[in-house]
Amino acid sequence: MKIVCTIPARYKSSRFPGKPLADLFGKPMIWWVYQKVKTAKGIHEAYVATDSEIIKDACEGYSIPVVMTIRKTSDGRRQNRRGRGKDTGGLLFVGSRR
Repeated sequence: MKIVCTIPARYKSSRFPGKPLADLFGKPMIWWVYQKVKTAKGIHEAYVATDSEIIKDACEGYSIPVVMTIRKTSDGRRQNRRGRGKDTGGLLFVGSRR
């Protein structure tokens, strides 16, 4: 079974704008998250999903796979179609809650 992991990264967060790019020991936070996710047992593919060109450029600069998402759908939920049509056993979304 192939497991694909999505790491959502928003630039315009209300609590901490630009958080994925916050510097932690010389690298952006999104780099550290990606490094941990790609070493997790059972994860076959990982990528960042963002609606920000700034985050996209930063990811590409570190050779992190990245896809652009739609900012919001009509019902207010974020949307990412990367996993559709792939031969996967499941999609895993990495995130945090308050």
